[in-house]
Amino acid sequence: SICFDSLPTVVLDAMAVGRPAIASIFGGSRELIADGETGYVVDPFDVPAVAGRLAELLTDAPRADALGAAGRARLMREFSTAQMIQQYEQLAKI
Repeated sequence: SICFDSLPTVVLDAMAVGRPAIASIFGGSRELIADGETGYVVDPFDVPAVAGRLAELLTDAPRADALGAAGRARLMREFSTAQMIQQYEQLAKI
């Protein structure tokens, strides 16, 4: 996307089902995806870069699976409901 989305839930959805995401540098995707570890963050105006990342994931299933598994683990560790409640409770103590 070239639009600013502060929290692109499609990235969280992909992580939840263990699929790697390729997302835009615009908006909150950069905070959700660890580039090269849980998916890819690309400039959507750099068509060769977007195409290259897509081609990589479509032709390298083990790599795609590894990124997806790492994304799911990150989601469970950092973005789960339990984790968010814990963070809110910490803020309430301040």
